[in-house]
Amino acid sequence: MGGLLIKQALVNAHNNPKYKPIIDATRGLAFFATPHSGRDSTLVSLGGITTKIARTAGFQKGDEMLETLKSGSIFSDILQEHFRHQLDKYDIISFWGAQDSVVPADSARLGLPGDREHIVKLNADHRGLCKFGDSQTDQDNLDLVRSNVKEIYKAALMHQPPTSHIRTRTPQRLIPFPRNEDIVDRAIFAELEVLLPPSRDYQSAALWGLGGSGKTQIALQFAYRSCRDPTCSVFWVHADNETTFTQDYKSIAEKLGLTSTLEGEKLLKAVREGIETDTRWVLILDNADNLGLFGVGQQTKDKVSSLRDFIPRGPTGTVLWTSRDEQIAGSLVGARRAINVSSMAFDEAMALLERVGNKKVGNDEAEDAAALLTELDRLPLAISQAAAYIRRTRTTIKAYLSKLHRSKKRWKMLEEAEFDRHRRIQVSNSILKTWSISIEQIRQDNEMAYRILHVHAFVDNQNIPFEMIKSAARYDDEIGAATDDATSDTVSLGATISSTDSEADDDDVFAAITRLRDFSFLSKQASKDKSPAYEMHKLVQEATRYGLNKQGEPGEEGDFSNMALQIVSNLFQVRQRYLRGECEKYVAHALRVSEWAELCKRENEASELLTRVSNYLYDRGRWREKEAVDRRAYRFRKKTLGKRHPNTIQSMGSLAATYHALGRYE
Repeated sequence: MGGLLIKQALVNAHNNPKYKPIIDATRGLAFFATPHSGRDSTLVSLGGITTKIARTAGFQKGDEMLETLKSGSIFSDILQEHFRHQLDKYDIISFWGAQDSVVPADSARLGLPGDREHIVKLNADHRGLCKFGDSQTDQDNLDLVRSNVKEIYKAALMHQPPTSHIRTRTPQRLIPFPRNEDIVDRAIFAELEVLLPPSRDYQSAALWGLGGSGKTQIALQFAYRSCRDPTCSVFWVHADNETTFTQDYKSIAEKLGLTSTLEGEKLLKAVREGIETDTRWVLILDNADNLGLFGVGQQTKDKVSSLRDFIPRGPTGTVLWTSRDEQIAGSLVGARRAINVSSMAFDEAMALLERVGNKKVGNDEAEDAAALLTELDRLPLAISQAAAYIRRTRTTIKAYLSKLHRSKKRWKMLEEAEFDRHRRIQVSNSILKTWSISIEQIRQDNEMAYRILHVHAFVDNQNIPFEMIKSAARYDDEIGAATDDATSDTVSLGATISSTDSEADDDDVFAAITRLRDFSFLSKQASKDKSPAYEMHKLVQEATRYGLNKQGEPGEEGDFSNMALQIVSNLFQVRQRYLRGECEKYVAHALRVSEWAELCKRENEASELLTRVSNYLYDRGRWREKEAVDRRAYRFRKKTLGKRHPNTIQSMGSLAATYHALGRYE
């Protein structure tokens, strides 16, 4: 009988403006054997009970509810007619009992057409419809009720109230950059569509990856895609630091019409609540690289609460983060709600080069274009900068690539910052400067990771063995200083490395590696050995060396390049037979570290290392590789020891033997 009371209450609420919010808040109705028509005389005997319920609910004495049970009564007709006008507002389920002898099946349904009313039969009598015991029958009935009510609940959450019933405002848009017409379709857009489809439910995701990989541009494209929905508000917040975060929240407050007197946490809280009142909204939090601001990891000092407290939460809305830090996955968003943004696929990179350069790459330039994309690691920022330069200066790809290969011109080319209307003016878009903030963040978070990064800026970028990284992590500066007077003996060089302590716990080393991987400065490579190997972007190495040269302390370049030289020299042990098989892993690194010998003033030590590499290559008949090694060793010894020194003469003889093996007798 309670269903009749609900129907009458909704009719009364509809007719009384005071109770209209009840109508607005009601989305679903579940009737349990409610007699919508009083055709069975047995229903009248229950009238007394109905009257008592009605009086308890506040209805006036008069048995109005009892009269609805009398088939054809004017009251029943009136109630049904009034209630009929509300039926479109609700999702309706009508439960009836298969053994119910009080309310027949045809009376327990409203008789609505199609799927407007869902009829569910329960294996119960009238008394058992709403009472569920431990029997299997009762539990089966309960499962039916639970699943159907759950569907009504879900439908209610998805419902957007009619605008005539709720406080509305025009959707607001705060996007600091114009739409990027040069955007290239990337496979990652489809991934983001899967994670964040158009939805009325609350959802969040993150884009993380190396600086310059295109995270902001992907987020910008998502923001404008969201604007296709005319009911959706879209807001953009620069989450670099607390200052930019607060400034953008203040701008949002103005958009939302919040009072201008709000300051501090009151402002942030008001904006959060203001966004949450929207039925559809998207919030982009860009450059959230310092996750500590949002309560992840190390908490920023002197802060009682984190900025995370002021990020809007459900039940509706979408939050998209961008960050260089992989730790955002599993912290600010779910572990599976983050997408790694890395280098572009080759066809994507070529399309970007053509679009920004405003010129189709012809067959005659295809090879040079491919070489340029490889040189730039297919990073969107680097490609955009190169294409803009080529377009602006009307140079050819071949000429640009040639300048890039000249050491004196290279930094000048890479440090240029082309104007980009899709980036903040105060933030450099130079490929050599874009990672400086991340490098500083690593220095603050993990000194060991900072050292590993800078040492390995001077080695080959591919196949970096764990042993090299561990040696950099364990490098002892105080002992290393003793090598100023060391001889060329391999053991003396090795004495500068404290990594030989087999009892040392490597957990801190792996933690440092993880931190570098979090920022995409280091990535793991597939390795045939049990020991892991890693790689670095060439441009990351270059930017790290650039930072040391332009912003580092005096002598830091030499210090880190010297560490790299000593580490490789210590690991390249050709004299010990059991280590010869390991030497192959270090050949490329030995050649690379020797390039910096003049920078760290260690030409003599470098020539000793190169001589060992030469002997290793001699044993394997790799004469073409050996030639470059011998030439460099001879040049170093000639410079530091003079032409007549025995070691110089030895290097000259080794080079001559190589020429002979190659058939070069002149």
